[in-house]
Amino acid sequence: MRLRTSPQRQTLLRVVKFTSAPLTSGQIRRLVPKLASATLFRNLETLVRRGEIFSVDGLDGQRRFVGHAWHEAEFRCQRCGKTRQIKSDALPTTINRKMFGQQRVFVATLRASGLCAACLNSLRPRRDPSSGRRGV
Repeated sequence: MRLRTSPQRQTLLRVVKFTSAPLTSGQIRRLVPKLASATLFRNLETLVRRGEIFSVDGLDGQRRFVGHAWHEAEFRCQRCGKTRQIKSDALPTTINRKMFGQQRVFVATLRASGLCAACLNSLRPRRDPSSGRRGV
């Protein structure tokens, strides 16, 4: 059964497809304020089910919607707790070719943890300039 394309669904599709980053339903609601909440959620679910947009569980736990391939990476320092988003053009290629072979990945989230450069440097012994020996 073919689903009718409504003006509301077309508007949602345009908003989600032409935005560079995934949007929460709240962000979409602000961009399309005249759309009733039930209509918004029903149409988002329909578009996801039909494969026209993708649903992404963000690193913050919030569900987002995106209309194109999206790859997100985050690094969290185990010592100081700083978090940073990592941008890399290599991530989609690596995910698609090296990890999943012939399958096509549209949405990927990578979480990495370790020590940031500042924390790593603070743990390294420093040279004592007067003796030339390593000290702390």
